[in-house]
Amino acid sequence: MGRPVVADDVAREMGIDAAEIAERKRFLDFGRDDVERLRAIHGSIADTRRGFADAFYDYLQGYAPLAALLHAAAALTRLKAAHERYFAELTEGSYDWDYVERRLRVGFVHARIGLEPKWYVGAFRKYLADMLPALWDHAGGERDFLPAHGCDAARGYPFGQPLPAAEFRRLLDAPALAANGGARCPA
Repeated sequence: MGRPVVADDVAREMGIDAAEIAERKRFLDFGRDDVERLRAIHGSIADTRRGFADAFYDYLQGYAPLAALLHAAAALTRLKAAHERYFAELTEGSYDWDYVERRLRVGFVHARIGLEPKWYVGAFRKYLADMLPALWDHAGGERDFLPAHGCDAARGYPFGQPLPAAEFRRLLDAPALAANGGARCPA
């Protein structure tokens, strides 16, 4: 039997190196200010990490095609712990090779167990919808602002449609929106 596939092998095959990581950050318009914003919320959302993982896996267990992958209690406990680490890493502020390597390892496990991209890509919509209230609270906004203005979390708004970065930041600034008479979500 050959040696196990490691993240370096996967990265090499996918063409992921320091230059590629930098290019992806440029494409996402992910810079130093974003890192600082994420670090700033790291501590304030720490208490919600377990809730994110629990809610996420409760959701997955309610969907038959995915529930079959989550039948072992011990595996589910490990997955929830891994998701808590993942949520912590999202806001720690270190997005270097080690971070990328951990993401590649997760992707490799997804492929090994037969988890199709449509499920884990779709999961990001659930992550964003679940994280939005915690981020909103951190920003000092009114948690009920979006639902009160027709923007329900089930649609994942404002993530369900492309917005310029400046407009998105304004959406997260509830006091400014309230001062301007509020906003309505598009249908």
